[in-house]
Amino acid sequence: MNTYRLTVLAALALASTQAQSGAALNNLKWDGFLNARGAVSDSSESYLGDIDDNGSFQETDYGLSASAQLSQRLRIAAQLHLSSVVTFDWGFASYAYNPNITGRVGKIKYPGTIISEYVDVGLTYPWVRPPESIYSETAELSFESYTGVSGLYEAGDDTSYNLNLYGGQISEDGEQHDKLLGAVFTLSNDYGEIKLNTNQSTVEAEGEEIDGENRAILSVGIRGEWNSVVLYSEFAHSEIDNFSESDTDAWYTTVGYRFGNTMPHMTYQDYKVDDGTEQSSWMLGVKQQLSQYSALKLEVQRISDIKNGGLFAQQPDDSDVYLFNAAMNFVF
Repeated sequence: MNTYRLTVLAALALASTQAQSGAALNNLKWDGFLNARGAVSDSSESYLGDIDDNGSFQETDYGLSASAQLSQRLRIAAQLHLSSVVTFDWGFASYAYNPNITGRVGKIKYPGTIISEYVDVGLTYPWVRPPESIYSETAELSFESYTGVSGLYEAGDDTSYNLNLYGGQISEDGEQHDKLLGAVFTLSNDYGEIKLNTNQSTVEAEGEEIDGENRAILSVGIRGEWNSVVLYSEFAHSEIDNFSESDTDAWYTTVGYRFGNTMPHMTYQDYKVDDGTEQSSWMLGVKQQLSQYSALKLEVQRISDIKNGGLFAQQPDDSDVYLFNAAMNFVF
């Protein structure tokens, strides 16, 4: 093959690649969210790492995501998360083998709890922050994402059945879990969903006694809505081999009622570790839907039965601590 033919073929291949790249860019879709959150307590002891009687807006965050359909079966998506720092939140490629089976690879949202796959988008749930007994970094019962693979099987019609097998590694905020293997089963219809999750991983904590031990998490959750009554409830259990004092049980239940665009709600939470750390709380809140893309939320929360500090940095002086939370949530 002479040089002229090689040059022509190379030019045609480059043009084809550029055309395909241009088509993918034309399919690029941008989305984002903003959660403007503020909280203040009547205690000088820090709660969840940031909240005390000085007030805090540290939970305010912003996210920008992009996705592109590269072919009928192949899709890519990614998100940057901005708070005090900019982080690569998640990014993965998904391939639909057929209408029922999809594979994913990359940095993938943790699928184990009811709202974990959209936990950053505050507009999608009633609370200022998701119940901290399960969703906070301090509780360590749910995670932001994992790096690895997943295989998703979906079936059903009016009621759908979803089995997600996932594995890889969790690494966030200094916490490391290797050899992650898990399974999530979800049953859902127009009234809500039930989710069952179990996973196991190896703790990586150099210099600590739990380094190299296996950790297991089991969780079950339900979300539903019937005739304007809204229900969320979850339970999670965590244990580490040979360290029974670290066994953790946490649960919450939220009940709300929609009056048009207004939804008052009430939440009870409980968090216990076998080393004696525990707390419980009651919370009253209201979510006011301002538009399809925005909402205002207000809450008052009483934390009680605090032992060994609960989710505080240190044991508070008072037996009960009150929190006042507010948020404006936006999507675009």
